[in-house]
Amino acid sequence: MKDKRYKVDQFIVNEMRLCRETGMSYQAIADDFEVSYSTALYWCDENQREKQRAKNAKRRKTGDELKKSIEVDTARRKDLLQTNKTAKLKHAIESANAETRSKRRTVLGIDLKDANELLASGKLQRPNAKVK
Repeated sequence: MKDKRYKVDQFIVNEMRLCRETGMSYQAIADDFEVSYSTALYWCDENQREKQRAKNAKRRKTGDELKKSIEVDTARRKDLLQTNKTAKLKHAIESANAETRSKRRTVLGIDLKDANELLASGKLQRPNAKVK
């Protein structure tokens, strides 16, 4: 199964809204654009989007809960970078590309141009554990 979370861009949202304005049902839109009914509803109905945003805002962490969450996420990230060489390489390449003070020529012994080609190839992508 393909991860559908990143399938909708602004062009598709505009197309979905045009379809809805012509009277198409949410299910028909979902089927045509190969997204879920909920996704079609979210992007076509402003009221539904506001409801969902309000619901998500209630889930946001604040205060001590936020600090604890940041600590846990940081520890998890550090552990990943120490145990997974692919993740470490991907992180190093992305850091080198984001460097603004000076441009690096190599990343972990790999020429930066070759490293960027490797990154673009998708070989450094980790599988999404939530998608089976």
